[in-house]
Amino acid sequence: DLHGHLEDLLLIFYKNGLPSSEKPYVFNGDFVDRGKNSLEILLILFGFLLVYPNDVHLNRGNHEDHIVNLRYGFTKEVLGKYRMHGKKILKLLQKIFSWLPLATVIDHKVLIVHGGISDMTDLNTIARVDRHKV
Repeated sequence: DLHGHLEDLLLIFYKNGLPSSEKPYVFNGDFVDRGKNSLEILLILFGFLLVYPNDVHLNRGNHEDHIVNLRYGFTKEVLGKYRMHGKKILKLLQKIFSWLPLATVIDHKVLIVHGGISDMTDLNTIARVDRHKV
């Protein structure tokens, strides 16, 4: 969970290297809220996702939600940094959040999902979830 702490993201890259085919990354949600640099984190992660689409994976966490953003600071951050177009930017980001996957599967063996999952959960059930909601 980065929670808007840009220094944490930079430290990860400093210690482990930048994303590449040799160094793939899974970021497991909660990119925003609490810290003051959520937007900068999103720009970096989205940029790497575009450059390395097979090697950077972004899961949706519970903080990639507009109601949670209202309570924990992301909405205020965006509106403060972008006074003129902040509402439009927030709406666009919420659409992007709604399209993020809920889970990543590595090598058909390891399921990574924010918040945990029961050993009784069927992956086919997860695949049927309508995640395209704002």
